[in-house]
Amino acid sequence: MQSFVSFINIFWSASTVIADLLIVVLIIALFSPKLKKTGFVQFFEKRALLMAFLISFLATFTSLIYSDVIGYEPCKLCWFQRIFMYSQVILFGVAIFRRDTGIKIYGIVLSSIGAIVALFHYIGQIGWNPLNLECLAIGYSASCAKNFVLSLGYVTIPMMAFSAFVLIALLLLISMKKTAETEKT
Repeated sequence: MQSFVSFINIFWSASTVIADLLIVVLIIALFSPKLKKTGFVQFFEKRALLMAFLISFLATFTSLIYSDVIGYEPCKLCWFQRIFMYSQVILFGVAIFRRDTGIKIYGIVLSSIGAIVALFHYIGQIGWNPLNLECLAIGYSASCAKNFVLSLGYVTIPMMAFSAFVLIALLLLISMKKTAETEKT
């Protein structure tokens, strides 16, 4: 079991680093007219909804592996993050089935709120709590300060969630911006 846990932690930590690098490139692409026209950005524009579905599905699957297979108890903030991530799997799945691109704004809103919760959780987990808010273990849940994973010096489970939320929001935002630009011309 220990080798399985190590593999999962390494795999998802590396995936988080790749997602973080992609986030940086996509943010730069939002403000660079030259990068917007590259095939790289257009690839993500065309497939934003599908990629958002896959990211939300994999994040949901991973959270279930961590809690139900490995046995890491989710804390109160983890449950809030799950609410915002799990719902997106269903929304994006239905949107893909119905070819409904209008769902993108809802994904951006859900991902933005989820990212705020994940970032707050991460900041508290690394020991900086400027608002002096506590997240104590409530009943059956673990303490929000408990760190089950720390890899590559910064990757924790809340950072994994934060990266997934931000990547989903950016993909959808880039896709919506492209749609708005197309409608203007």
